[in-house]
Formats: sequence, structure tokens, C-alpha cells
Amino acid sequence: MGEMAAYGLPMLHAISGSDYTPNFYFKGKAKWWNAYTKDPSIAKVFCQVLKNPREAPKFFEDVELFMLEKIYNAADPESGCTKVRLEMLKAANSADDVRLICPSEDALHQQILRAVYVSMFWMESNLKIMKLPSQRGWGWCDQNQFKWNSKPIYAHKLHDLTYTCGCRTSDCTKCKCRNCWRKCACAGYCKKVFSISFYINMYYNCLL
Repeated sequence: MGEMAAYGLPMLHAISGSDYTPNFYFKGKAKWWNAYTKDPSIAKVFCQVLKNPREAPKFFEDVELFMLEKIYNAADPESGCTKVRLEMLKAANSADDVRLICPSEDALHQQILRAVYVSMFWMESNLKIMKLPSQRGWGWCDQNQFKWNSKPIYAHKLHDLTYTCGCRTSDCTKCKCRNCWRKCACAGYCKKVFSISFYINMYYNCLL
């Protein structure tokens, strides 16, 4: 491993999931490592980010392209997260398939910022006094809460509109579908509805 690839390792570890950053569902360290070692260009990007942390937004597109192409094996990674997510959503047949969808562009940006901050923390861990900025603005709302995205969240509205349990009693805790992947949203006398097409139509309007 060259010096440049070694310098970018903290960023690789942080962005792929660590004790301080969330990981990508079903995308383990081995996959990230193999992609990293086979693509010198991303090591260069990580080095540039770590040397100039406040310029991280300039490299969002480079990291996004790497993730879509190497980690999610997107057919058209250059189309961006939004279109790739839509294609993955169209192909989804189960809850697990939905969980495998790549993050939104905004969510990825927050993850990159968290990874940069955590990398800075690790790289200054040998110093008696660290000179780190506040976590706010680096993927956190405060010290204990992640900032998942900076755009409005519509998921809870889609949940209410598209999926209810199907029970016929006023006490939904006793219905047979209480263990389904989405909890019942009704107060009783509901009808089970789950429409992928509805999600796709709403996708364009809400940009999930």
C-alpha cells in the first residue's frame, strides 16, 4: 500500500461505518476495502479531503460516484443517487430490498461530513489538546444526535398513506400482522394497502 492510500485509511474506516458513524446496510468493510484498494483515485480524494476538511463539499460528487459504482454496482452511477435510488425502488420486491437501496444524496453528504470529522478526531488523538470544531455542521445536530439529512422528511406521511395492518378490531395490538415490517398506522377498521407504484409517484414529488 502506498503512502497516499495509507493516509486515506481513517476516512475509509469512518465512512464505511465505525463506532462513531453509521454503516451502509449490508455493505461490509470487506467490500469497501476491496473497492478502495482497486481504485487509487478515491484514495487521492480522501487524502485531499483530510488535508483540507472544510473543502469536503467539493468532493461530494467524487465520493458519490465511487459509492454508486463500486459499492452499489449501479448500472449508471453517473446519473446520481436520486435516479439510482429510483431504479432500485422499482426493482424492490420486499422490505429487505428497500433497505438495500443506496442513501439519498443529502444523507450521503451528511455521512461524508461525519466521516471527515471523525477522521480529524483520530488524526489528532496523539495530541494533548485537540483543536476540533464543533460537531454541529459536520453531520450532527448536537453531540448525541446524527443529522441524517437537511431536507424535509416525508417517510412518516407515506407510511400513513400506503401501509396499514388490515385488522378489523379497534385494538391493533392483537392483529395477526403485528409483526409485519411496518407497524400498523391505523386506529382500527383499516385495510392493508402497500403500493410500490405509489412510492415511485411520490418519489418525484418528495425526493425521498
